[in-house]
Amino acid sequence: MSTMLRYKVITLDIHNTLMRVNQSTGQQYSRVALQHGVTLDPLVIDKAFHNALKEQRAKHPNYGIHAGMSSSTWWCEVIRRTFVTCGYTDRETVSKIASTLYEDFKKPLTWFVFPEVKSSLTSLNRLGACLGVISNCDERLVDVLQAMNLANNFAFILLSVFTGHQKPGAEMFQMAMERLNVRPEECLHVGDNVQQDYEGARAVGMAAVVLDRDGSIADSNPSIPSDHFIPDLSKLESLVLKST
Repeated sequence: MSTMLRYKVITLDIHNTLMRVNQSTGQQYSRVALQHGVTLDPLVIDKAFHNALKEQRAKHPNYGIHAGMSSSTWWCEVIRRTFVTCGYTDRETVSKIASTLYEDFKKPLTWFVFPEVKSSLTSLNRLGACLGVISNCDERLVDVLQAMNLANNFAFILLSVFTGHQKPGAEMFQMAMERLNVRPEECLHVGDNVQQDYEGARAVGMAAVVLDRDGSIADSNPSIPSDHFIPDLSKLESLVLKST
């Protein structure tokens, strides 16, 4: 009995799929703030940050690239609004904090790669699957993937900040297929966001599974078939292989 690939191409999200940040946003921000003499409650920062991020995404989607903004400018404005909401308004100090935070998120120490990721990517490549990244992240994640020795597993890395499009829109999924000259049914997309990853990929005809490490996503989405969820990337090999 020989084995063949059910899917020629597997595309993956980055954030909370391949890796996550080591600390909560509030913990990260409060740590850097303290280095600049500012003491704030991480829980208060968390709430302020999520509101600031939501507002910024609504005002300037996709890191403001269509308004001519850099990702650095975009994120520094999110950080400024976060600290203003927390009651701290010294612009010079906030600017220094924002610059430090922006650079910190380029560094591997800020990130945690999930335990099975490297071995799973290696196994999938050995099987002959073509791997790619489709992510709504900014350009710093390329540096992180390279520093973590993950980038060389991928034939391509499509980021919204470079393509000008975001998931769940069809454009990045279509770009991936056009780049490799494959049909939707030959592709499988993996990510942790139901709307952006699962629904976005399926809307263009690709297969998709939701990465659900703690089972909470399945619990809140009972309409999605249970076999469309995986607890970690090690389960991909059995999905990709078909026996003949």
